[in-house]
Amino acid sequence: MSHRVIEVDGMFRILNNRTGRTGSEKYLDKSDAESDANWEDSCVEEQAMESGMAFGIQAYNEIRGYDSYTPEPCGRCYHCGSDCSRCGDDY
Repeated sequence: MSHRVIEVDGMFRILNNRTGRTGSEKYLDKSDAESDANWEDSCVEEQAMESGMAFGIQAYNEIRGYDSYTPEPCGRCYHCGSDCSRCGDDY
């Protein structure tokens, strides 16, 4: 679920968990906000499926907020080791 409802100053807003941004619309009723948050999630899933069909699994994961990037070896260490300035501890 990439969207959730939060309460701000007695009003409800939709928070995008991937970006950390809140939507501009304010809701008096929490159920209305939850309904719109669910709709946003279904739109993201639809976009991910379309991107995945057109451009592959990396595009699908990118839309859903999952990074599937794997760095190339830097050549200075055994892929890559903790002393690598590019990869750090992710080897």
